[in-house]
Amino acid sequence: MFSKNLFCSRLKSLRLENNLTLEQLGAIFGVTKQAASRWETGDRLPSIEIVYMLAEYFNVSLDYLTGRADDLDMNIINIDNTFSASTSKEKELLENFRSLDNLEQNVILGKISEIICNNKLDRNEVEISEELVSIEKSRLNK
Repeated sequence: MFSKNLFCSRLKSLRLENNLTLEQLGAIFGVTKQAASRWETGDRLPSIEIVYMLAEYFNVSLDYLTGRADDLDMNIINIDNTFSASTSKEKELLENFRSLDNLEQNVILGKISEIICNNKLDRNEVEISEELVSIEKSRLNK
């Protein structure tokens, strides 16, 4: 859900963290100092195009800027729907994964699939025969 107050306070915080004056912020986005000030006070809201450009400029997600997410360290999902890491931990994992060769990446993907499958089994989200469950349990107990 969009939070006007959160949007205004986050915009102001981002502006201050980036050492921008209201005049500079306005100039970057083609509006007056007064218009930029109204965005921060909530008297006026920028267009969706400007909100998107603000998120892109400050390198935060639209969800963060509009109050739908609290993680400051988020990036915008690319327009072509390619994955962008959201948190710093995800960024680090993605960078490490990309540094592996194809075989190593496939091993990691297989392990992730196994963990997800085991979690679903633990939560009884997957129907499976008793015989398969006992085979898997005996394999794990070795």
